[in-house]
This record gives sequence, C-alpha cells and structure tokens, in this order.
Amino acid sequence: MGLFNFWKSKNSSSFLEIPIVAGGSADEDKFKLLAISSAVDLIANAIAMCEFRTFEKDSEVKKMNYYMLNIKPNPNQNAIEFWKAVIEKLYFDNEALVVSIPDGQNNYLYLASSFDRDDYVLKPKYFNNVVIDDLSLNRSFKRDDVFYFRLNDNSAISMIDDYYSTFGKVIASTLSSYKAGKAFRGIVNISAAMSAQDDAEKKIKQYFEKLFNALSSDKPVQLVPLQEGMKFEDLNNQYKSSSFEDTKNALGMVKDDVAMALHIPAGLLKGDLADVEAQTKNFISFCINPIVELLASEINRQLYKPSEFLQGDSVFIDTTRVVYINPFEVAEKIDKLIATSVYSPDEIRIKLGDRATGEAGMQKRYLTKNYGELTLKGGENGAGSNEQSSNGD
Repeated sequence: MGLFNFWKSKNSSSFLEIPIVAGGSADEDKFKLLAISSAVDLIANAIAMCEFRTFEKDSEVKKMNYYMLNIKPNPNQNAIEFWKAVIEKLYFDNEALVVSIPDGQNNYLYLASSFDRDDYVLKPKYFNNVVIDDLSLNRSFKRDDVFYFRLNDNSAISMIDDYYSTFGKVIASTLSSYKAGKAFRGIVNISAAMSAQDDAEKKIKQYFEKLFNALSSDKPVQLVPLQEGMKFEDLNNQYKSSSFEDTKNALGMVKDDVAMALHIPAGLLKGDLADVEAQTKNFISFCINPIVELLASEINRQLYKPSEFLQGDSVFIDTTRVVYINPFEVAEKIDKLIATSVYSPDEIRIKLGDRATGEAGMQKRYLTKNYGELTLKGGENGAGSNEQSSNGD
C-alpha cells in the first residue's frame, strides 16, 4: 500500500487543497478469532472422532441409543456434524442445550440455537423460548428432559476476550508497524509554475489518484512517469519498522495464550511436529477427557434411571480413536494384551481402528500358560508353595 504525506509548491507559502491519499487497515481481532476457532475446532474434531459405546448390565450392546449417538442424531445431521456443533456451542457460549423431540417411533436430538433458562435452587430448571435454527418451539422443557452441558461459571472465551482487549493493542501495533514498513511512501514537490495552471488542483488530484492506484497494485513492475514540474523524493529507507519475525512472535503469543486457556498443548495448536505423541497424550488427558466426562455424565443422567445405571446400563465415550496406532509398531504389546486376557482379538482390532471380524474365536479371551490364577497350598511348617492354574494355549 502507499502513502503520500503531502504535496507543496516550492515557491508558495500556501498548501494546495489536495487530500492526503493513504491506504491500508489492520483488523487485529481476526487473529484472535483465528486462534480461538482453530483451538475449538481441534477439540470438536477430537470429540467427534470418539465412539459413544452403550452398555446394558455391563455388556456392550448396539441398539437405538448407539445409533442415535454415533450415526444419526436427527434427520438433518450425522453424528460428526452434530457433536462438532455441540462442542463449538459449548465453548463459545459456555453452555449448550440439546433437546429430544419424538418423531414416530424415534427420538431425535437437536441442538438449540438459543434459549432462556429459569434457574431454581430447590426445584428443576426450565428452558423456555427454545429455538432450533430458525424454528421456535412453543413449549418449555424441564431439566430432566434435556441434555444441558455447561463448562463452568467463567467462560474461557470470555477470559480470552478480556485479556486480548489489552494485549491485542500490542499485536495491532506490531502488525501496523510491520505493514507500515513495507508501505510505499514519498514526497512529491510541485513547482510553482505547475501549481499556477488552470484547474491545477483538480488535475494534480486526478494524477495522484492514478499514481497511488498504480503503486498500490500487486504488479511486480510499476513504472509511473512524473509530470513536468514534479520531483519525487523516496522516504522508504528512512523508515524503520518491526520485522516479520516480530509480528509472527506476537501472533504466536496469541495462540500460546488461547492454548493455555483451553488446556491444549501450545505446540499442537501451532502445528509443531516435535514430540507430537507426548503432546497428543497431554491433549487427551487434560483437555479431551474432562469434556468427555462432562458429556458422558449428562448423557447417562438423562438416558438412564438410577436403578438402570446401577445395574450396568450406561454410555461410555471411548477416546482411543483420537490417536492413530500403527499395529506393526505395537505388535509385541498387542500379544501381551491378548495373552493376559485383557482384550479379545476383536477388541484389539477395534482399538487399532479396524472393524471386528465377528467370528466366535476372535471374540473370546485367552490366557496363556504363563498366566493364570494364583493359588496357595500350605505345608506342615506353614510355608506355602505356589501353583498356577491356567487355561488357553
């Protein structure tokens, strides 16, 4: 972009009434929104990859609840779209309301775009004026009839906004300084003879507008002839600005702070390749698992009665799919997990991201002869001897 500071006649004490021509503006809020959106999208994608496993009396089953949570929450969204929308709503608004609406034999889940909440202490809350997309539902929902997710009383996004209201000025200054340093600037001296011509101000203004448009274009070569009676003085070398690295560092600090507020390893958010495995583990442990527990707790509270939950009916959100596992790199560990009867071969396949075979032999658990139940046989002197009993190969 370009900036012409002023134009003045050499031999005249009066200024020509020609507007200063300048260009360029910085919208520093875009960088904050970019950092926040990247962070929330990272969390939403991870949650959407999880499997909502359903159990009845501690035995895993796949029935309508499983289909609703993992495949088709409602006729207009698949599960990935739905859960990403829920997580984004949860982070940006600090709360998300999901209502269940019956349709024939099915109950569908819908994320509320907006709602009003009646807060009570000793009786259930009610949600009113619920809107789904542009559809207003003319009814109230009782607390026990909805999924209501809430992060905490202090929204992380609000805290980032408050922090950025001050720190954002530093970034804006750094960015403006960098852009100003790359701008085209100079002074054009206009002779008295030229400024005295008829319609001088109009002609000079038109010329400078053309000159500015030419110099601010993205063409690699820019040649603009000066009119007779004009002299141009280049000021670019006299202006010092912050470097591009200063700007990058300032923007990197925004991502660092957003990552800290949302419990995401900063390197993971910025795309650093160093120690990705450790960063991913920390991401799941400190960011994803708490959100998963929040979702699972609310879903179990809504879907199951206390007696059903205590008998083993529940939803468990499996986060193992968030991490890619190369089966060839963990072959020995897989062997140990099967040999110790921790998992069946089909369960291992699922953990690795493959489909279960469904074969009877692949669904059994095995215990090698090196492992088994430990029993003690006492001797006459009270000393015991160990005996292992085992099954399997």
